Amino acid sequence: MGRHAAGLSYLRAIAEGEYDSAGFLIPDKTHNDNFIKAFSQLVLKDKKLRVEIFNHDKLSNSNKYGGLFIHDPQIGNFGLYRSKFGNSSFSIVGITHTTMSMGVINFISDLYSKPAMEWDALICTSPSVKSSIMKIVDYQEEFLKNKFQAKKFPRPQLPIIPLGIHSRDFNFSLSQRDNARKEMGINEDDVVLIFVGRLSFHAKAHPFAMYKALDYASKKLKKDQKIHLIQAGWFPNDFIENVFVDEARQVCPDVICHFVDGRKNNIKMNSLAASDIFISLSDNFQETFGITPLEGMASNLPVIVSDWNVGSVSNTAIFDPPIALSLIHISEPTRRYAISYAVFCLK
Repeated sequence: MGRHAAGLSYLRAIAEGEYDSAGFLIPDKTHNDNFIKAFSQLVLKDKKLRVEIFNHDKLSNSNKYGGLFIHDPQIGNFGLYRSKFGNSSFSIVGITHTTMSMGVINFISDLYSKPAMEWDALICTSPSVKSSIMKIVDYQEEFLKNKFQAKKFPRPQLPIIPLGIHSRDFNFSLSQRDNARKEMGINEDDVVLIFVGRLSFHAKAHPFAMYKALDYASKKLKKDQKIHLIQAGWFPNDFIENVFVDEARQVCPDVICHFVDGRKNNIKMNSLAASDIFISLSDNFQETFGITPLEGMASNLPVIVSDWNVGSVSNTAIFDPPIALSLIHISEPTRRYAISYAVFCLK
């Protein structure tokens, strides 16, 4: 899941950063040993980092670290925990991932009914996230005006801060690329596209547009060339897996499809190393940022993404000069291979 990858990247940034000490709130003491073991593996061998672990009774210890960062939008609930020590004792910073679930919507509505203060913050990972949060906030303010004649609505700050990755992890050598392609039975002149993420048509992206575009593109290649599509992810159940596989056979029969377990990091990294183009045509309202396009760009791949959900995914991709995402003409020298084919109609 994207939020898990984002959390791991954040912990790595702390472990590898220029910090002398770090504090962690671990509410359940039974998890202390597991956390210490996992975090210790992230700390560089020549680095010394003093780690303090505390529970809710010592929540005020957050003050010496500049505040408390939590991995979700529950600023209101943690504001209740903080109230024991005083609302001004330290700041709480939360972060959004998806904003479509009822639980997250309720957390955002709690910004007015629980002690979330103006010196707190809820990080929005993209403009689309902030837009959706503002709609919830505006609705809640209107409700409070009508029921309680409220006039003041102090709320946390809502900065837009994109998620990040450790780009050096994706600096693949040509030998890595060649070995990965050989393992997957990909010829040197074949064209490889990769999709990374959940393989779910209701919770990520329906594959039809991608399959149809690649079927069209496959007819434009040289006779001895093939298109390979690597879908590195996981299926929520057997029914959805069968739909993906069957549709690939029907819609793009000339495209060689590889379904691999993207939850295993070594498989995902080998798949990225073997690829020429990254593609993610997300069409789901829960998509708020998109870490995988960053991984595609870090892998030195041209990236094809959908202009969807007020630009949540397309905001991730940075193009210079800007291009229209509704029509992308692929004419991109990728490493030592020149690829020029097709027009992808993404809308």
